[in-house]
Parts: sequence; structure tokens; C-alpha cells
Amino acid sequence: MFFAGLNGILLALTSAFFYGSGDFLGGQAARRLSAYQVLALASLSGFVLMAALAWYFQESLPSTESLVWAGAAGVCGSLGLAVLFYGLANRGSAIVSPVSGVVGALLPVVYTLLASGLPQTTQMAGFAVAVPGIWLVTANSSADRRTARSGLGLGVLAGVGFGLFFILIARVEEGALFAPLAFLKVVAFLLALGLLILERWLRRVPLPGLRANPRAALTALLSGLFDPTANAFYLAATRLARLDVVVVITSLYPAFTVLLARLVTKEQISWKQWIGIGLCLVAIALISI
Repeated sequence: MFFAGLNGILLALTSAFFYGSGDFLGGQAARRLSAYQVLALASLSGFVLMAALAWYFQESLPSTESLVWAGAAGVCGSLGLAVLFYGLANRGSAIVSPVSGVVGALLPVVYTLLASGLPQTTQMAGFAVAVPGIWLVTANSSADRRTARSGLGLGVLAGVGFGLFFILIARVEEGALFAPLAFLKVVAFLLALGLLILERWLRRVPLPGLRANPRAALTALLSGLFDPTANAFYLAATRLARLDVVVVITSLYPAFTVLLARLVTKEQISWKQWIGIGLCLVAIALISI
């Protein structure tokens, strides 16, 4: 297995890179397509990649218990994305995105503290630095009080979905890696189709055509290759390090999204985001000691 020889923190950091890159690509595709179209296309390509890797490494079918955990994680993660997409489209990213990032990181941390006790002092310091780092790197100065109030609940709901995903997918049994992630993507694809049908019925307007937006469709498919790859690195990391350590490192993924936006689309990075990126780097150093 190509994860051999890597430690948990390095795997988690690699997972953060792929999550951030996938989110950047998905965001680019969602400018032309419905967010749920992007989710469906990404889930489809993600399934193909994970199924191919499971076949290549000759993985046996996961146990029923692992499939249940993977399926539950797929539902929670997809619902978290759906709420996040809705919040970004209707309430603005100024509050929804940072709240979801912080809640998604804190929930598994609390779970692990209750189950396994406190980590090392330097790692606790890293957690304390990471929380404001995640907030600042996704912060947007355009929020007013009304936007903040309306987006707070959506941010919390999305964060709960992400946090539960991190907890549940880590319960998959050792020895199975790509096969349960392939099943997870099947669940995510079916859920995305359901959300598309619901969106079409509620809005009663045609969805953007895939043929009319081939570049966006290809970008969505490409983003789907990054997300399950991130899942695989994350799942491997949880088998080598504490869950709270892995989750906090992985949750620094918005820094990669912001940096890619700066490098590729030349988006400006605010001074708050630069501070957040700096805090994320400090958090990585402290947790890695």
C-alpha cells in the first residue's frame, strides 16, 4: 500500500491538501452548474476512482459493519455539503463557512477527549491555535449582523455533518480502505440525485445543462477525484494517530483552498486570511512536536 512509511500527521496534512483542492475545483464548477449537480458528478467520478483502486489492490468486500459506518458517513458528509452549499448561495460565506469549519473540527475533538483523554500539551496548544486559524482563513469581511444571525444555524448544521463524517468514517475496520470509500460515494451519489430532484421540484426552473457547460462538468468530475483521495489519506491517518490530532490537521484544508484561489484565479487574500494561514502553520508545527 502506498501509504506505508508515512506517519499520521503527514497523511492528515496530505488529506487537507486534497480536501482544499477538491473544494476549490468544486467551487469553480458550481459557478456554472447547480451545487447538487456538482455533488452528483463528483460522487460519480469519486466512486469510479475508489472502485478501481479497490480492484487494483485486490481488497475484499468490507464487512457489513464497515459498510454501515461508511454509508452513515456518506449521508452525514453529503448533507453537510448540501447545507453548506445552501448557506453559501443564500446567506453568504462570511459566517457559514468559518462556523462550519470550526464546528466540524471541534466535534471530533470533543468526542476523542471523552473517549481517550487529553493529548500532549503541545498538541492542545496546537488545537487552540488552529480554531481561530480556521475561522480567519475562511472569514469574509462583508457580513452584516443580519447575515451573521441567519447564517449561524446553517454553519452549525453543516459543521455537525462534517464532524460526524470524520467520526463515523474512522470507525471503518482496518484492512479495508478503498472499498468502503467506494460504497460511501454510491451513497453520496444517490443522495445528490435526491437533492437534485427536490431542488427541481421546489424551484420549478430548468437546471443548467451539462452539454452547455462542458468545462464546468469536467471540473466537477475532476473535483470528485480529489475528495475521495482526501478521504483515503484521512482514513489511513486515523489508523496511525489520535482522531482529534488527525481531524484538526485535516480541518486546515481551507488554507489550501484560499491559496489556490490566489494562485489560479488571482483572488485577493485579506490580511485576516493571511493571519489565519499563519496560525494554521503554527498549529501544524505544535501538533507535530
